[in-house]
Amino acid sequence: MVSAKLWSDGGARGNPGPAGAGAYLKLADGREFRLSEYLGETTNNMAEYAGLKIGLQAALKQGVTEIECLMDSELLVKQLKGDYKVKAEHLKSPFNELQMLLGRFKKSIVRHIPREQNKIADALSNEAMDGGQPSSESEAEQTLFVFDSKPSTSQMSAMLQAHTDFIKLAVDIERRRVAGGGIYHVDCEKMLLEEGAHQQNIWGADWIPKTKEILFGAMVNIRPKDGNRSYELKDPSLRREIESIVRKIFEESR
Repeated sequence: MVSAKLWSDGGARGNPGPAGAGAYLKLADGREFRLSEYLGETTNNMAEYAGLKIGLQAALKQGVTEIECLMDSELLVKQLKGDYKVKAEHLKSPFNELQMLLGRFKKSIVRHIPREQNKIADALSNEAMDGGQPSSESEAEQTLFVFDSKPSTSQMSAMLQAHTDFIKLAVDIERRRVAGGGIYHVDCEKMLLEEGAHQQNIWGADWIPKTKEILFGAMVNIRPKDGNRSYELKDPSLRREIESIVRKIFEESR
């Protein structure tokens, strides 16, 4: 049994407006993880959902089996407990994702706390909103790469600096190129766009080198106009295509 506490938060300036998500994960053995993600233009509710999501994903990656989720959003807590229904159509899919993630733990508790008890997650979400990208551009340049063949050992080490056990990716399915590394999926997406990629061809994913697993959740994937309303890419054919591109690059023999 591995237990942990998770504090999460999210917010948007303008609602909708520039948004950020933050999560602070503390395991019973003392290990701590601080996560943040710039979300682009979205609403407060979507940002709150995203904060919880990135924290739950991190907990699962660390093998957590029992988790206590602490949030200052009374609305989200009541929704997760079933006291309030999720009525907005655009919130139903991400809400279902949260329920699915919570269901992967042997035990999960969701609890509302005062804002003053959620200062770390709040600060992380605000840092993401303030920056919209890593605070140091030179650091981002050193940890972000675009490639269409297997990265070098030094590139892999640099890309793993931000999240240690996984690499954020943006995949251009038209040109079969991948941008990887950095803190946020949007940074990877930006690199591909600057190369001339078309946004409708770019999708977000994560690569876990240790297990060679691909995760398809990213805020850049929320594209109702392209038929995807969820953090997670749902289209099976697109998932297969992205998996093919990512595996060909990362598992290629040198």
